[in-house]
Amino acid sequence: MLILIVEDEPLAARRMHRLLQEAGYGEARLIFTESIDETVQWLNSNPPPDLIFQDIELADGSCFSIYERVTVSSPVIFTTAYHEHALRAFELNSIDYLLKPIEPENLHRALEKHRRFSGQSAQLAIQSLIEQLQPNTFRRRLLVNKGDELISLACEELAWFRAEDKMVQLCTLDNKRFWLSQSLDELQRELDPTQFFRCSRSLLVQREAIGKVALHFQGKLKLELNPPLDQQSAATVSRERAVQFKLWLGS
Repeated sequence: MLILIVEDEPLAARRMHRLLQEAGYGEARLIFTESIDETVQWLNSNPPPDLIFQDIELADGSCFSIYERVTVSSPVIFTTAYHEHALRAFELNSIDYLLKPIEPENLHRALEKHRRFSGQSAQLAIQSLIEQLQPNTFRRRLLVNKGDELISLACEELAWFRAEDKMVQLCTLDNKRFWLSQSLDELQRELDPTQFFRCSRSLLVQREAIGKVALHFQGKLKLELNPPLDQQSAATVSRERAVQFKLWLGS
């Protein structure tokens, strides 16, 4: 069994190691990461672990940014000191949590609970949890340049964003196109994830712009967008994001 433990406090990491051994997981392979970047790099370079223990607040930011950068299908048990209403969100979404300092009986409860998760249900629960715990501060409008004119667009009017070289092209639902200096990473953080999905490194789409969805080769999905990208470019969802996309589109 492979267990990833994301924890930036050495004492807490050692305690988790000892508790897992005492709980009968002495033969499990334990991998420790300490930061957001290190965790994303490990997840992108290795097979999915059987289980993740995830500290919420790391030294370089909130752990939720990890799940915005990489698709995670593994069950996750969060370790947290969050207040009561946040703990209730964990319970509602069927992802377990452990309050620090972690007690052995609580660890046993969490280990038993995680076995009931499939990969898809874990990913869906993580996404729901992110949406509930993060404040709703997403942008409602976007300011773009057209010559010497500034135009304010409602996010409901936007169809898709495509990265080209060091710029990003924006297309509206009525097929007006603009160039932006913001990166797709910045736009993804600022726009409502219930309405916009990062299909690939170069494409961010709005739900209302999606027409047909077809199975594509090597596990990818092919999208019919309205308006289309152009005659030469196909809109696809990468294999790594396909499961998450289907969950998002059906929610």
